[in-house]
Amino acid sequence: SSGIELSSLDEAKALSVATPNGWYTHEFLIKEGFQNILSTDSPQEAFDLFISGEADALFLMNNTMQWLSNENGLAQTDYVQNLEVPSAEGYIAFSLDTPSTIIQMWQQNLDQMRVDGSFETIWKKWYDDSPLP
Repeated sequence: SSGIELSSLDEAKALSVATPNGWYTHEFLIKEGFQNILSTDSPQEAFDLFISGEADALFLMNNTMQWLSNENGLAQTDYVQNLEVPSAEGYIAFSLDTPSTIIQMWQQNLDQMRVDGSFETIWKKWYDDSPLP
């Protein structure tokens, strides 16, 4: 354990924080006024900065952190989640020029995936214990 314990987002601003450039996490840090952001080209690079000690902290979504830990042979007991921040809700958007038949077909396929269980299978693969949307 690094011994770093945080009770607020403001306390985290004193740390160097690695996160991928252009991701929600990066935009969140900028919006919250973080100055010590170590922007990387990929989540793996951010992870490497954290593991090597070049970054005090790492800001990734839970599923990305779990995946990188597994890929790099790091047990989840080897690091501590110190703060949790509001997560971003995702959505799928269609261009205004997309024919309504395409949107309806997409929705029907999504509904069928929910019925046959394939949506849940995919969701659990990537988001583990997170509740289904």
